[in-house]
Amino acid sequence: MSHRRSRLAAAICLALSVAGLSAVSSPAAQAVDKIGTVTKRTGATVSIAASSSGQAVATCRNNETLIGGGAIGDGASTQVVFLRASGPSPSNPRRWVARGFNNDGANPHGLTAYAMCAKSAGNDKIGVIVRSGGAAADLPIGSSGTDTANCRSDERLVGGGAQGTGVPGTSVLLTASAPDPARARRYLAKGFNNNFASPEQLRAFAFCARKANPDRVERVVKRAGAQISVASLNAGTVSASCRNNEKLVGGGVIEDGLGAIGVLLSSSAPHPSNSRRWRASGFNFDGASHTMQAFAFCAKS
Repeated sequence: MSHRRSRLAAAICLALSVAGLSAVSSPAAQAVDKIGTVTKRTGATVSIAASSSGQAVATCRNNETLIGGGAIGDGASTQVVFLRASGPSPSNPRRWVARGFNNDGANPHGLTAYAMCAKSAGNDKIGVIVRSGGAAADLPIGSSGTDTANCRSDERLVGGGAQGTGVPGTSVLLTASAPDPARARRYLAKGFNNNFASPEQLRAFAFCARKANPDRVERVVKRAGAQISVASLNAGTVSASCRNNEKLVGGGVIEDGLGAIGVLLSSSAPHPSNSRRWRASGFNFDGASHTMQAFAFCAKS
C-alpha cells in the first residue's frame, strides 16, 4: 500500500498549473423568496493538462440565488481528475467553484462545475446564507481530517460545500462533502492532505435557510442513497434521488475513511440525465475497503 500511495503522491507533486487556495473565506449573505424553481447551471468544461491542476466555475443568473453546486472530473480509474475543492466562491455570491488535479500523467482531462440556482415563488420569503465552519481544520502531513459548518437552531440546512488549501505540487484532496448523517443542521467535509512536508487546511460551508416574512421556510429534506462498499484499489459510484413530488436542490457524498487516504472523489454533482438524482464517484487508494453513500437535498413542491 505504501508503494501505491507514494506513486499517487509523486504524481501529484509534479508542477501544477494553478496554485491551491491560500485562504478560504465566507461568501456574502444573500436572500431569496421561497424557492419556486431550481435550475442546474453548467459551467464551461475546463481541460486540465496531464499531472496538472485547474479550476472550473458555474454561475447563477442575476435573478437567481446560489443554493448549492457540484463538480465532475473526467477520466477513469486512477487516470482521472480528483476534486480539490467544490464550494461557493468567496468573492461572488452566485458562483460555484471547482478545483481539481489530473492524476493522469499522459493525457488531459476535463473538469466541469455545476451551480444549483433558485428562483423565487410567491411571497413566502426565506433568507439563504452561507456560513463557514469557523477556523479551518488543520490536516496533518499525509493524513485525513474533517471540518464542519453548522446552521443555527432557527435555520435549516439546504446544502454545502468544501474547499482545501495547498500550493503547486501539494494540496488537500476531497474524500467527502455531505450533510452530516448524525446532525440535521451540520455539513461535513473530509479530505486527505497529500502534502508530505507540512500541514494543510480544509473548510466546510453550510447553506442555511432562515425564516423571514411571513415566517415560513420551505421544507427541504435529506434523502440518503444506498451505501456501497468500495474495495481497495477500486472505483465506486453512488447516487441518491428525490421523490416525484420533490425538486433536487443539492447533494453530497461521504465515505468512512478517516485515518487513511480513503476514497478520493472524482465527482459529486447533479446527475446529467435525471433531474431528481445526485451522483458521486471516487477511487479507493487505501489498502482496505471503505463505504460510500450519496445524499440528495430535496425541496417539497
